[in-house]
Amino acid sequence: MSWYKPWTWADESDSQQGQRKELRGEGLASSNFAGQGESGYGALGAEADTARQGLRDQASGKLSLSSEQLRQGLQQQQAQMQSMAAGGPASSQPMNARTAMLGAGRASSAMAGNAAMAGIQERSAAQKALMDAILGQRQQDMQVALGSRQNAIAGYGGATPGQSWMDKWGGAIMGGAGLLAGGGGGGK
Repeated sequence: MSWYKPWTWADESDSQQGQRKELRGEGLASSNFAGQGESGYGALGAEADTARQGLRDQASGKLSLSSEQLRQGLQQQQAQMQSMAAGGPASSQPMNARTAMLGAGRASSAMAGNAAMAGIQERSAAQKALMDAILGQRQQDMQVALGSRQNAIAGYGGATPGQSWMDKWGGAIMGGAGLLAGGGGGGK
């Protein structure tokens, strides 16, 4: 009778101790793996924060492709109009300057309108992308939390740490002993 150990009546059996040791080993391995995953998760979270900041800057107009295109287009147009005003004979220079000014005004107005519309679309798309990124990160955080909780619950499964042989069967033994002592054993 290898299970009978009178000096350790309430202790676990050898197989229970072995199972507990295996469970601890699996828990340690799982914890190490989770630690590696957590550091990777943190690094990806930092990258996502940087990307979201870029989207915020774009949504606020701080980083705007349309604004940059308008700035470059106006500089190019100004150079063309200056060249047009300066070109030609000296006698027609005032007329050339007037024509260049009128053309620049019309072109600048059209470019500004186009840039404004492009800027609105650009900021709207950036705002949508930012919201999608935030919601995606939120969903991922929720899945990580729920998954880790489910893993923790599944890891303990049917094993209840700290419960000895006496905790499991002591009540039944005491109940049976009380029955026998009280004459409820049914012998007479």
